[in-house]
Amino acid sequence: MNRSRLRFAATVALLGLLPVEAPAQGEPPRGMVFVPSGSFTMGDDVAKDESPVHQRELAGFYIDRTEVTIAQYRRFRPHYLALEGRERHPVVNVTWADARDYCRSVGKRLPTEAEWEKACRGNDGRSYPWGDDVFAGALNAIEANAGGTDPVGSHPRGASPYGALDMAGNVWEWVADWYGPYPGAAVQQPTQEFEKYRVIRGGSFAIKGKVGRCANRFVSDPKLDSADIGFRCARSR
Repeated sequence: MNRSRLRFAATVALLGLLPVEAPAQGEPPRGMVFVPSGSFTMGDDVAKDESPVHQRELAGFYIDRTEVTIAQYRRFRPHYLALEGRERHPVVNVTWADARDYCRSVGKRLPTEAEWEKACRGNDGRSYPWGDDVFAGALNAIEANAGGTDPVGSHPRGASPYGALDMAGNVWEWVADWYGPYPGAAVQQPTQEFEKYRVIRGGSFAIKGKVGRCANRFVSDPKLDSADIGFRCARSR
């Protein structure tokens, strides 16, 4: 390889723009977990916009084990500002487009709303990644009195059936979808939120733990950046 190509490769690596490493046979890419193909129960009867409860069929895919960290994001945008010593905390104050662009830069994408929910709850219809009840130590919610984010992966007791961490609490997570009714929903006409806001999932450190249900849907203006919204990436198999 000549010097020009070496310099180009070094620059690409520095900016974190290399595609995801090819996994060894039978293993997910580094830092990701595999969610197998099949149907799962999506939705809940708790809120109108989570209804109707329905079965969704998805192809297998990979999703990041944790939320994208400040250290990872800085390889994409070196001038991202954050307090020192927080490199392992989830990146926040990013818009939906920021999250999308980062995922693309590393050969991934934002998960769809359905993919995110399946990765969170598995195929047995559980309410939370770990089961049906909230318990201390499983997530970073307001009851933990953390006052902010925890380093990613700090709550292994809260792992999802596929091994994804922090899918409840810590920070809300952008997903790919516009907010809208589920197929078959009893909605007479679209509300002003539909096709205007992007969906965020999972709850955060700033709200009660019970809000971190896998089926819970919340919305945000895609141009908004917030101290309690981050993201994780996905990749098709």
